Amino acid sequence: MENDKEKLNTLLLKIENLSLRQQNFEAEINSLKQEIIALKGGNPIVNEPIVKEVELPPAQVPPFATVFPPKNTPPTFNAPPIKPSQPSFADKFNRANMGKSDFEKFIG
Repeated sequence: MENDKEKLNTLLLKIENLSLRQQNFEAEINSLKQEIIALKGGNPIVNEPIVKEVELPPAQVPPFATVFPPKNTPPTFNAPPIKPSQPSFADKFNRANMGKSDFEKFIG
């Protein structure tokens, strides 16, 4: 259980770090777009402040991040597999049914 909490905390930290990196990339992309627009249209380049990555202190786990298992779960029911019955051909071939057919009578 403790291992799960540690893993949850590390995953939350990774998400925060990736979010910050995404914001940095977005700022770089926007500045490049502005430079391209300025070069195409002749507009002056507006310099934006460069955002530097800042390490955040370890975050506390928010109360909504804890996951509780459901309390009232219905029981699982697994029905045993039903095997199809094998057809019995012995019932079809008995002495009463084994009389000569018209074809056999014709041949002889």
